Amino acid sequence: MCHVIEYRHPQTHNILNIRKEGTMNSVQIGKRLIELRGSRTQEEIARDNGISVSAIGMYERGERIPRDEIKIKLAKYYGVSVGQIFFDSDDTECVADEVKS
Repeated sequence: MCHVIEYRHPQTHNILNIRKEGTMNSVQIGKRLIELRGSRTQEEIARDNGISVSAIGMYERGERIPRDEIKIKLAKYYGVSVGQIFFDSDDTECVADEVKS
């Protein structure tokens, strides 16, 4: 299955499309997010990314999958690709196309 994540940059208004093969499993995503968080608190992650603490908790418990904009924020924050966190695939490469609007 192919997923397309679309993100509009808030300043340039350019659109970034990320296409990724694989499926999303909320429990696995939660485990990856907990692992990436390490010794940091949910409060720190929430504050640093402009996300509520309750949302971080829901993502980590596998109760919710973040919307695309949040997926990109978290991947950038942790210094990994969107695919490494959010997709069940050994292939961690994403194809990104920036389209000027």
